[in-house]
Amino acid sequence: MTLDTLTFLQPLQDYLQQHLWIFALSIVAISYIAAHIIAFVVTKLFTKITKKTLSTWDDQVVEIIHRPLFWSVLLLGIEGAIVILKLPAIITVAFNSLLVTVLVIIWSIFLIRLLKLSLNLLGKSNHKHLFVKPQTVPLFENIGVLMVVAIAIYFVFKSWHVDMTAWLASAGIVGIAI
Repeated sequence: MTLDTLTFLQPLQDYLQQHLWIFALSIVAISYIAAHIIAFVVTKLFTKITKKTLSTWDDQVVEIIHRPLFWSVLLLGIEGAIVILKLPAIITVAFNSLLVTVLVIIWSIFLIRLLKLSLNLLGKSNHKHLFVKPQTVPLFENIGVLMVVAIAIYFVFKSWHVDMTAWLASAGIVGIAI
């Protein structure tokens, strides 16, 4: 069922089409509520599943995924509101780039936290054939963080429509030199 087929909502639809700012604010408000609901449901669902395991790693992952989920849904709603407002192209592109930048930062922080959790768990493992040992955890953390940050920088630049060809080429030359 779409909004067009619901005839009893036609007066509301007409009003909102005439008052785009109110429509945009209602989309942001709805996405805020949806973000809370989705983050809550996903967190509760995964918490219920992870309680059955012996490891605390999955419990910690559930704790750190709440915030990125919330912000992703909210920023998606803000993106929808920006589209509804039909702002000039330069403003829309700037807002889109800003939203993508914020999302990249949020998910990069999540990935760095996940990386550290995983490496600490592997470092504490008693498995003899693992190459991640307590002494090598900082090395792998630094390498992982550098990789996440480099990929995040790439996506941030792409969101702002910066040509990354020269950067990637120089990274390839540095890789060959090393």
